[in-house]
Amino acid sequence: MLLLKVQMNYLTSDITYVRTKSGYCYRAFIIDVYANRIVQMDGINSK
Repeated sequence: MLLLKVQMNYLTSDITYVRTKSGYCYRAFIIDVYANRIVQMDGINSK
């Protein structure tokens, strides 16, 4: 987990994965702790 202080905001990150029939699906999130919202999200599929 990554925790950053940026202009009076605290950002944290999380990476998770889900196994599917064709492999794995990886998701990465950057979350604003104070606003309680996701500010960036990305994903990739793996075989």
